[in-house]
Amino acid sequence: MTKPGPSVQAGMQASVQTSIQKRIDRYEIVRLVHRGAMGTVYKATDTATGEVVALKVPDLSFGARPQFYDAFRREAALLKDLDHPGIVRFRGADGRDRHYLALEFLDGEDLRGVFRREAPLPLSRAAEIGLALCETLAYLHGGGIAYLDLKPENVIRTVDGRFVLVDFGLARTMGKRELVEDRAEAGLPWGTPDYASPEQVAGKEADSRSDIYSLGIVLFEAVTGRLPFAGRTPEARARRRLRLDPIPPRAVNSGLSPAWQELILRALEREPSARFQKIEDLAQSLRDPLSIPLTSRAARTEIPGLGETVRGWFRSLVGRSP
Repeated sequence: MTKPGPSVQAGMQASVQTSIQKRIDRYEIVRLVHRGAMGTVYKATDTATGEVVALKVPDLSFGARPQFYDAFRREAALLKDLDHPGIVRFRGADGRDRHYLALEFLDGEDLRGVFRREAPLPLSRAAEIGLALCETLAYLHGGGIAYLDLKPENVIRTVDGRFVLVDFGLARTMGKRELVEDRAEAGLPWGTPDYASPEQVAGKEADSRSDIYSLGIVLFEAVTGRLPFAGRTPEARARRRLRLDPIPPRAVNSGLSPAWQELILRALEREPSARFQKIEDLAQSLRDPLSIPLTSRAARTEIPGLGETVRGWFRSLVGRSP
């Protein structure tokens, strides 16, 4: 009898786990919502209150890594203390038999679906999204918290019109370097490669300005339908971020104004000190793009033929690493 291969076995195990997993603590599982590298999210019903929740359950394979559960508990503790319409609401955590995090169940669509279907967006819509995220990030930064995983998949546009941040697994109190080192030691992600700031990619200290960089990428994608760096893999694109400048967004969307280009490129400066220093500054520029002083880069609509930045970008487009 032929023994099934590893991929088939993994699929069988996942199927068995899904069929058996009908209840976790007081939560009855309704359906699987998402299975990721580090855990699973279920739609579930709280039998004590009748409320429908999103139940986040860590992968059991991380059981041998205490740092993973420390990070999971930190996420629960952090969310428990947050109260903002742009942040998913905490409902409960942990149980007698299994770690879990119960959160508000959001009826809506993530920005990835919106971008895939509609990008490039009209500037008014891009500004609406950007301002909503700025408001939420300002709340977090004001409390000394950096989110550090801003990407379209982590923003839900709800049916009632909110833009809500979910997945606070990487969020942390700014200045706590040991948390960065703990994650690296445990082999846990430092961020999402396509949206992480250069300092995150380099394993350096990250703060609120890293969120500004990530929001710059989200805005770039909103108004162009593309990412600001090319490459065969997310990791390759992340490495280019350490030494190359992004393609000017007007080279992709010629209808973009110089002021909007300046806004996005300011957020995407490699050095944190050269970016907007506060999320409120970025918000003000979104409200009034003409308020930001223009530099020579703002008027660029063509792709220069010289320079390491563009040579590297062009080589990446044709599949050759610079």
